[in-house]
Amino acid sequence: MNDGDEKTGTWVSVWGYESLDFAMFPICMKPMVQQLTLYNFPRCHGLRLRFQNVWGTEPILISRAYLRIGEGEEVCGITAGGTGSFAIKEGARFWSDPVSCRMEAGQKFQVILEFKEQVPVLSACTFLENDMMQVEHFRQGDSGSEIPAEIISEFTERHPDHRCVIGMDQVAVLTEERTITVAAFGDSITHMSRWTAPLSRRMLDRYGGTVVLMNCGISGNRLLHGASRGSGHGNWFGPSGLSRFEGSVFDNGFHSDRVILFEGINDILHPGVAEAPPEECVAAEEIVRGLEACADIAHRHGIPVWVGTLMPFNGCKDHWRPWHEEKRLLVNRLLKESQMFDGLLDFDEWTRDSGDFTRLDSAGGSEDNLHPGVEGGKRMAARIPLERLVDWR
Repeated sequence: MNDGDEKTGTWVSVWGYESLDFAMFPICMKPMVQQLTLYNFPRCHGLRLRFQNVWGTEPILISRAYLRIGEGEEVCGITAGGTGSFAIKEGARFWSDPVSCRMEAGQKFQVILEFKEQVPVLSACTFLENDMMQVEHFRQGDSGSEIPAEIISEFTERHPDHRCVIGMDQVAVLTEERTITVAAFGDSITHMSRWTAPLSRRMLDRYGGTVVLMNCGISGNRLLHGASRGSGHGNWFGPSGLSRFEGSVFDNGFHSDRVILFEGINDILHPGVAEAPPEECVAAEEIVRGLEACADIAHRHGIPVWVGTLMPFNGCKDHWRPWHEEKRLLVNRLLKESQMFDGLLDFDEWTRDSGDFTRLDSAGGSEDNLHPGVEGGKRMAARIPLERLVDWR
């Protein structure tokens, strides 16, 4: 991407998720239309998409891509290599041609991709729908009307709340505004967007689009070990957080200015419930050293890091054990004692039940006693001190 100059401004990513490996549960995608609805952040005069088929084994054919701004007043075609109909080849990731368009901060827009042929999709982004983003899929009826269509996959059957985005993983805008990018790095608690989406809304309302949050979470991700095939998810849980941290946060098409680091609960949980082999069980001290190593990488890039304490999970299926709790509490104590972080977000204190610190507060609406519910995510986002995070020196 063009880092910008006085004439063109700077490309700033305003939406993006990690591309996940769906080889274990391919998505059956028939010819259809995908409509992704987002909010713009900094005032801008250009836009481009990053197309992706990173884990695919067959090309994904795009017959048309376009941008709709506002309530359908303006439609702009999106091309790649000068053409509006193109293939996203297997293993590929590339940026579209720039689109000339003007949007104000907070303006709603839609990115529409029309898929030409039926192919098994092995690479997609996911999130839980929220008031900052929405994705819908349609097929064309005989009369030309749009008929709602479903993405069919074993994954969507198991996780019906997840929304899949196919063919793209980032949206960037061209702006002359000085913009700060906050990278939220973590596991499913981050990936699901229950706390990152309301935090994005707070940032938009407070800073008028000049502070952007990018979600670098992967569900099931562990800090110190990569995906285990014993989990039944194949490589969907991704490489270890420590091994992917620098690439996700600093070499992923956008420049991070702040990092929120929130990972480690799966390192405690997965080996204990056969999601990973028992020999991959790690000590609390190892988890903290891994988080400190991530902070060291960020500091070498000149970027501050806020670390999140691990939230309670007693009541999550039959996964909780007293020794899990001891390890979690030790991780949190060591994080508070560490001198490697520029700030600490005490998600544990903010989300735990006042009568039983081993459990999430039921008022947060968690469906599984591990991940925050909608209300719990809003509470987490509301407690993050934006002034300290954004105005850090």
